[in-house]
Amino acid sequence: MNSQKNNDRKWPRMHDKEKSEQRRESDHLKELTCFYEIAHLVETPGITLEEILQGTVDLLPKAWEVSECLCAWISLPDQEFKTRNWEHTPWKLSSTIRVQGKGIGTIQVNLLKETPDAKKGIFLQSKRDLLDSVAERVGRIIERMGAEEELRRLNQELEQRIQERTAELEGAKRDLEAFSYALANQVVKSLMTIAENADIISSQNSGKEHEVCRRYSRRIYDKTKFLGELIGSMYEYFSLSKRVLNRERINLSEIAAKTAEEHKKARPERPITFKITSGIEVNGDKDLLREVLSNLFENSLAHTNKSEEAVIEFGIREEVDGEKTYFVHDNGEGFNMERTKDLFIPFQHLQKAGEFRGFGVGLATVEKIIRRHGGRTWAEGGPDGGATIYFTLLP
Repeated sequence: MNSQKNNDRKWPRMHDKEKSEQRRESDHLKELTCFYEIAHLVETPGITLEEILQGTVDLLPKAWEVSECLCAWISLPDQEFKTRNWEHTPWKLSSTIRVQGKGIGTIQVNLLKETPDAKKGIFLQSKRDLLDSVAERVGRIIERMGAEEELRRLNQELEQRIQERTAELEGAKRDLEAFSYALANQVVKSLMTIAENADIISSQNSGKEHEVCRRYSRRIYDKTKFLGELIGSMYEYFSLSKRVLNRERINLSEIAAKTAEEHKKARPERPITFKITSGIEVNGDKDLLREVLSNLFENSLAHTNKSEEAVIEFGIREEVDGEKTYFVHDNGEGFNMERTKDLFIPFQHLQKAGEFRGFGVGLATVEKIIRRHGGRTWAEGGPDGGATIYFTLLP
């Protein structure tokens, strides 16, 4: 009988303990859910800091069993975020929001009405730890998003400065181009006038006693004509950068054949043989690539002028990696490979001055056009062994 009474007394205590354990588990689950939802909120694409802070305030009371009796509030120096039911009450739990160790605000949970169970639950140590953890997380969010915003601001400021600087440089470039063109035009006109006057002086002093005068007049005429042509070549070379690149599928073999025929007609007295590989098609600017081939053929003809017959070949070879390489080969006198670095530099000759006509812009023009097409240019050759100029183009 006594044993039955003792069991009856123990059963309510065991039942109460079980209910308390279930309540703790439920409470802990609510805390974890609150943390998860805040973390999920932070990862929402395009969300603002204000939306995160308001969302945190709305989610925070759900971490308590008595969520309907609670309200929450975040206070920052210039902003406040509250639940709709926010009220100032004497029953509150708060934590400091810190950024880089400095307190910048407060996060707070208030009890709307005093009830023994609710008042006891809000001040549990686990809830204090929860609020401290949320405050710490909010501080990290504010710090991170503040840094991101500052980075965006700096990037925008940098982009604005770049745009302004680019506009300034474009303006300066246009002014310099206009000045250069005007100056070159006036210089050429002046040189032409000098050359014409020198030619008149030479023609009016035809007697033997004026031989010295004619010689100096002719020298003035030749030099001024040379300078005028040089300025023209420089202008054409530097104008290449302004020409629009119109890419299309073209038959480079046909262009090479027509260009070769033009060069042969211009030199009817010379025995010239062109060997053109047929069926070469590329993507590129038709006019610019015609200029490439014309300059390459002109270069080969200049360096085969001592050959009994000039033989110039245009062809293609495919490398191991699949890249197609185009070439122009001649049977001319070639060049010293140690000086190939000078070959594609404008206004420089590999040969002695006066040995060939021109200003050394032909191969420089080739290199510039091929570079604009995304390709590269190089040369191979040797003294009295002919020369080959190679170039590539983007597919």
